[in-house]
Amino acid sequence: SRDHVPHLLNYLHEVDFVFHFSCHSFLHDFVFPAPPFVVDLLKTLYRHDIQSLTLTALTTVEKTKTQPQDDVRLHVTDADFERMKKELTENGTVSVEFLRLVWSHFGVERQHYELLLTLLFKFDLAYPKCKNADTHRQM
Repeated sequence: SRDHVPHLLNYLHEVDFVFHFSCHSFLHDFVFPAPPFVVDLLKTLYRHDIQSLTLTALTTVEKTKTQPQDDVRLHVTDADFERMKKELTENGTVSVEFLRLVWSHFGVERQHYELLLTLLFKFDLAYPKCKNADTHRQM
């Protein structure tokens, strides 16, 4: 019955089958299936060989749901990409544009960017650059 759904979600979260955060004000309505997918998203950002990552590797996507006019990959040059990687490796700063580029590689739809950014904050894997920064402005 519907009454068992919260308990089932809690169990599936506990056994790492899904991510579900029932106590989080923004994330409580979402269930993230297949945590390995989320881990793969994160591994693209947090990797020892980030400098070897190429724009070509990210723009080779087997399946994407993004619309061409919204596709950030169409608007990023190799020089832009190198600058974004340098900001990450030298300053620890990741632009929203870089996140969108990486996530588009996985076929993540634009409306889910804010959700993934919130997940980064939830796991303390990212912080806004400024305390009053509008972290969702470009999503």
